[in-house]
Amino acid sequence: MEKKEYLVGVTIIEGRNLMGKDAAGTSDPFVKITCANLPPQVTMRKYNANTVVWNQSFTFSELFLNQYELETFELIIEVYDYNALMTNELIGFHSIGLSTLYRNLNHEFYKIWVTLFNPEMPNEIQGYLQVSCFIVGQNERPPAHAQDQNVMEDEEEVDEEALAGLSEEQKIQLMKKKAGIFVLMEPSMA
Repeated sequence: MEKKEYLVGVTIIEGRNLMGKDAAGTSDPFVKITCANLPPQVTMRKYNANTVVWNQSFTFSELFLNQYELETFELIIEVYDYNALMTNELIGFHSIGLSTLYRNLNHEFYKIWVTLFNPEMPNEIQGYLQVSCFIVGQNERPPAHAQDQNVMEDEEEVDEEALAGLSEEQKIQLMKKKAGIFVLMEPSMA
């Protein structure tokens, strides 16, 4: 099978409601990003936090994939609690299929919130991570956005009358959407 070259870009923007792993109920979080078979890259560590802003971008270049590999390889985003003396502890992770990313509009997800899960506690959300990522092939340009571009810019304000006709679940979903929190894909429970 013929291999094509791809470039993957990932920006780790922020984390919210990260599960605390330390005795004080906070963590010392950092993010590890693994793309296909390339060496992983990591963000800076933050200390004593459950909400963190990283705003760090990473590039995975010289990624040579055939069609099967494009369909099966993933972008894996893991959030860890840093421990100086022991092994770093996984807070949660999220994976995005490279083919899913490639098939999306502009080959990207822009400022999306993903849900973090931990295999040891599959039914409990471990926090949320806001990320932007893209994949482009040869002769394709990475997507560009204005510095102040808002992902929700064309959304209308909702008035009180419209809210009155909604169920509690619909109101919660609307509030999450307005806050920019949504699940990229429903997790499958083991």
